[in-house]
Amino acid sequence: VITDPDLRERNLGELQGLVFREAAKLSPKAHKAFLSHRTDQDIPGGGESLDHLFQRCTSSLQRIGNKHKGERVVVVSHGGVIRSLYKRACPNGKSGGKVLNTSVNIFHLCDEEWTIKSWGDVSHLQQTGYLESGFGGDKTS
Repeated sequence: VITDPDLRERNLGELQGLVFREAAKLSPKAHKAFLSHRTDQDIPGGGESLDHLFQRCTSSLQRIGNKHKGERVVVVSHGGVIRSLYKRACPNGKSGGKVLNTSVNIFHLCDEEWTIKSWGDVSHLQQTGYLESGFGGDKTS
């Protein structure tokens, strides 16, 4: 296992560790920045803009791909990072939608060209019964 801090979830600055519903009350400026649709909007307290997150995690996956040409590599990360990787692979495409917990998403990197081979696959959960019993019983929960 090799850890890479560039694949960590987005730094939320002053919002880090807060419960979402309390964030507006405890840090209104940071909450407003977080909800902004501007991708260059930093979050007060050292939080990252979406642009910074995108650059950080896509550069990391490209480095990994360059180092392991012709090999299969498993990368485990968080929803925000995975959404950024999707955006890199589909820059003019539609949104990938919700990133499902434990979903398998397969990216193929060939030099600087990225494609998605599989997106949001949670079929491995079928055999556990989890989808039938967990949090309302569907794959969106």
